[in-house]
Amino acid sequence: MATQRAQQLLAQGQPEQAAQVYWRAAQGQDTPYRQRLQLKAVEILATEATRDAARDYLSRLDERDFSGELLVRKRLLEARVALLFDRPGLALDALPPGLSSAAPRLAPELDEIRAQALVREGDLLNSVETRVRLGRYPVDQATLSHNAEAIWRTLGQASPAQLERWSQEVADPEVQGWLELALLAKTAPADEPGLRAALEAWRLRHPGHPADPSFVDRVWAEWRSFQFRPSTITVLLPLSGRYGALGRSVLVGITAAYYSAPARDAGPLLQVKDVGEEGTEVVAAYRAAVAEGTEAIIGPLLKEQVARLAALEVLDVPVLTLNNPPDEGRPNPQLFEFGLAPEDEARQVAARMAEDGRAMAIGFAPDSGWGQRVLKAFGGRLEEVGGRLLEGAGVAPGSVDFSTPIKRALLIDQSEQRLRALKNLLRTQIEFEPRRRQDVEGVFISTTPRQARQLRPQLAFFYAADLPVYATSHIYSGIPDPQADADLDGTTFCDAPWIIDGDSATRALRQEVQSLFPDEQRQFARLVALGIDAYRLLPQIKRLAVRDYEHFPGVTGQLWIDAQHQVHRELLWARFVDGIPQPLVAAAREEPDQ
Repeated sequence: MATQRAQQLLAQGQPEQAAQVYWRAAQGQDTPYRQRLQLKAVEILATEATRDAARDYLSRLDERDFSGELLVRKRLLEARVALLFDRPGLALDALPPGLSSAAPRLAPELDEIRAQALVREGDLLNSVETRVRLGRYPVDQATLSHNAEAIWRTLGQASPAQLERWSQEVADPEVQGWLELALLAKTAPADEPGLRAALEAWRLRHPGHPADPSFVDRVWAEWRSFQFRPSTITVLLPLSGRYGALGRSVLVGITAAYYSAPARDAGPLLQVKDVGEEGTEVVAAYRAAVAEGTEAIIGPLLKEQVARLAALEVLDVPVLTLNNPPDEGRPNPQLFEFGLAPEDEARQVAARMAEDGRAMAIGFAPDSGWGQRVLKAFGGRLEEVGGRLLEGAGVAPGSVDFSTPIKRALLIDQSEQRLRALKNLLRTQIEFEPRRRQDVEGVFISTTPRQARQLRPQLAFFYAADLPVYATSHIYSGIPDPQADADLDGTTFCDAPWIIDGDSATRALRQEVQSLFPDEQRQFARLVALGIDAYRLLPQIKRLAVRDYEHFPGVTGQLWIDAQHQVHRELLWARFVDGIPQPLVAAAREEPDQ
């Protein structure tokens, strides 16, 4: 009877009411029927729209009441709900090695969820290996097709260097074939005969591979569709006026990328136009460049100038801007927006805090439009992963006394108000130590380095020394200064590979830029990195715009392009130790059960 009623409610689009029917029906039932009904209630709610209710029901289940296949189903639901809150670490914790031995028929489902969690954690190779194992189970063709597509999308996030290294390390020939094909797709020869020969050589090395013919044919088709090798590129930058130093720093990066490219002799012709600091000149400069035969444009840098180009109904050539326009309108198919958006960083900090179990946070950012956008992005992402920004406080520009916003965010001012009210009521002295709020789990900071160095010790003064602190790149000047940054010890922050880490090629190029352009690298290192990535990214924009799952390894971060043609960055993580940023490496997890 309960099952019929629940099915009726589901058909009427009332999943929460249907779950309640199952949950109530479970009360008073014997094991294992009670647990089956409870799990059915949670399964109904394991969707994006009802994830909060699913998590609530799961929290009421006592794992000691579950065993065998029922325990595996419970763990699968825990992992699914964790992924709905974008908490891949929690999902993997719910699926320890050996779990499938208790329920062999659920092994494909376990590996599917595990693979999803691994890729969200950035463990791409382990995710692919898990999916290759999944493809060997006796599953239907639809599952096999979905799994193969997921393998390809996962490999799209890896860099060529990673793919090349992994292909030399793995022992499984099927995994190796996927890796080599993905590497070929990312580093395809520029000429058609060269690509044909490379694909045929791959086929000879991997006869009967699951990627052949569908993904081999896709590599060929996408190569033809996404070829973009402009012979002339025009750079629009402010090289004079108030923003001249900023524009020159970006140009240093573009020049460095140009001269460090492997095929420099066959590279495009670079033209540079100074568009000054006024927005009125940029459209004329753009039209002049098109009239002169340019095939692509990098720039402009200033928001107002980007907005003027974005307002044009038709753009004759692809334009890769170096900032985001202030108003988001309908995306122009020829306009691609690339900038060092602080909102991207704030969202990544929120996700990191939630993954570390610090999803209830207070935040500090400048008392400005910029700061409000950062706090809004941070708070929005926290809510998506099941947390909340308890208080977002603005700090006055140039201020180094943060007692007022700190006390307000930690509710210490309310504690002091209660003390004053009690003193007035009792008319006597009272021994009292103010207390901060107890629901906060972490602190978010996005301020200047000078303010961050003052903010951290003041947090400790106001009874928050035990709270972990996370920050955007803005707290670090980019120049190691252990004496000045000692007060930031313990702070976890995200930043570009150009600043805190990077592979050997990045470090070598950074040293060369430092020796040739010390002022630009010292003052505007992140803008230098922006210029490097803009030049390197330009030939890839058509492919990345279609393959939103694919990442491009940049010196500003791992880059990807969304449906609105905005370039996003995934940054690296570091923590201050003795005043020096130390790169963080994700902890390795146990291998999944075989």
